[in-house]
Amino acid sequence: GSVVYLTFNSETSDAHSFHSTSSNTGRLTIPTGYDGNYIAGGMTETTAGLGNNYGAIRKNGTTVVAAGQGDGGDTGAVFLNFVSPPLALVATDYLEFGVRAGAVSKNAVVDIISPTFWLLRV
Repeated sequence: GSVVYLTFNSETSDAHSFHSTSSNTGRLTIPTGYDGNYIAGGMTETTAGLGNNYGAIRKNGTTVVAAGQGDGGDTGAVFLNFVSPPLALVATDYLEFGVRAGAVSKNAVVDIISPTFWLLRV
């Protein structure tokens, strides 16, 4: 299946407007004045029994900069949790978080744990 890039309708913390809940809600975008090195991460839970589950973070809509995989065994949900290497990012660069669950081509994220997507300046 293909990777489905997620959207996020809420925030835990966003003091400098990296994320919007009304426009391009799947993106964390570097604001003007915040060029620098960052580490990005993602965590979600996917449905069991779908084969290998895969998560990815891509930069500017094209380049995958971090990825993780978990085996979707027969029982229980699969947790995907991964972190990027340090990334040099400049104003208007953006990151997106996507998931592919086994052989299905649609998002199979379950509701037990909300997907989390984060960015930390280092």
